[in-house]
Parts: sequence; C-alpha cells; structure tokens
Amino acid sequence: MSSSTPRDDQPFQQHKAYARLYTDLADRYAANSEFNMAITHFDKALEYDRACVEARLGRALCLLKTGKPAKAIDDLNEAICISPPSSEAYRMRGLARLKLADFEAACADLTEAIRLNRHDPSLFRTRGAVRFRLGDLARAAADFSSALQLAPDDADAFFYRCVVKMKMGDVAGAFTDADRAELSAPHDRDVSLVRQGADPPRRRSHAAPQSDGLVATSISLRPQRVGPVPPPSSPAKPAPRRPGRALHRAILLASVILICLVGGLLVGAIAALAGHG
Repeated sequence: MSSSTPRDDQPFQQHKAYARLYTDLADRYAANSEFNMAITHFDKALEYDRACVEARLGRALCLLKTGKPAKAIDDLNEAICISPPSSEAYRMRGLARLKLADFEAACADLTEAIRLNRHDPSLFRTRGAVRFRLGDLARAAADFSSALQLAPDDADAFFYRCVVKMKMGDVAGAFTDADRAELSAPHDRDVSLVRQGADPPRRRSHAAPQSDGLVATSISLRPQRVGPVPPPSSPAKPAPRRPGRALHRAILLASVILICLVGGLLVGAIAALAGHG
C-alpha cells in the first residue's frame, strides 16, 4: 500500500506557493487600478493552481472592471464549483449578469448571496435595483427597506426607495424618504440628483469588505440619464445659499416625475460593478 511522501508532495506545494505569490502581486496591481497587469498575474497564478479560488475571484473582478462580464462569469462559475458557497462569488456573478442585462439571473444570484450573508446592506440595495428594473416595485421597496434596517442612515437606500414610492403613487412617502436622504447626506451632491436632473459622479461603495484589497465595489444605482445633460459650465462659482425646504420639495416632485416618465433607471453603470473610474 503506497502513501504520499514529502518528496512526492513537494512539487504540488511549490505550485500552490507560486500561485499565492502571483495572486498577491495581482492584488497589488488591482489595488492601484492597474487591472490589465493584475489579470496577467492572475493568469500566471492559475497556471500554477487552477483551483486557486482567490485568483479566480480576483481575475473576475478585474474582468468586470475592464468591461468583460461574460469572461468574469466563467471564472465565477469555476470558483462556485471549487469552493464552498461564497456570498462574494454570487454577488459578483449577479453583478456580471446585471451588466449583461440578464436581470432574472442576476436577481437569483443576489438572492443566494443574501442567503449566505444577510448583514450587507449593499446586497439588498442592488437586488432592489434589479427588481425595480424587472417592474417588481413592491419587492424593490422591501429590499431598500431591508437595507435601511441594516444601515439606518443610508442616503442611497432612501433615495432609491423615494423613486420607487413615487412610481407606486406614494407621493407622501417619497417626500419623507427624500427628506431623510438629505438629512443623512446634507453635503452629498448625488442626493440632490433628482432636483438637478443631471448625471451624478460615480459613487464610492459603502460596503465591499470581503475584497477590499481588490478594490471591490458595489454597483452604482443612480439613474444613468435623467434628462439632457447641460454643457460643461464655465469656472465654478461659489455655491449659492440652499433654498428653503418647500422649494426643494416642489422641485423634487417635478424631477422625480420626470425620472418616472423617462424610465427612471436605478440600475446605472456598474461602475463597475464594478468600477469607480
């Protein structure tokens, strides 16, 4: 009866060590937004160890960042098969499918991610945006409410729920959520998007703890286009004094109605999902 000896196992262990080394190097490139270099190093890591889940997840994230969601899904399928169920893998695959406009499959993956991790408000926010895109307004609102139970001051969740409530005809509830969004982020220009009717800058993610070293992000859910974007303005002028809340509310109503009429897409560029930049 034969048994494995340290000598027999040595090449295998060396290969795993090389894979870890190249994965660490790739993580550093990804952290500096050098995604193509990161992909090259993840490729090398996987040459040494095809079962390296960290390398597959890292490469999938970089593929999302560089606009290759279909290839990212291939890596995520492998990662899900190799390792025990991972909320992060399902979250990323849901985001990749969202980028491909496969909303039903994206919703299923995000539901599985939530089953594995019910403590991340960004998962509920993202699924709420997908459900909004599918026309399931009641469940979308419920997801944004779940996000707010986990993060009571989440201005994004208030903003998204405001638009859903307006589309459902709950004008009073929409105003309440808009006010709460403004109170939670009084100096955040994105929160005033519905008043301005312009494209917002891409937001930083508030929650991506599992892959922070890889610059993981949650999808940006702001409307991608609410109306004609004004031409670039001349040099910035000092910000005027904020108008009264009554005027804000009136402008908010008109702008949100415009959002709903145009289509009000809460599912914006993944920024990635993937990228802030």
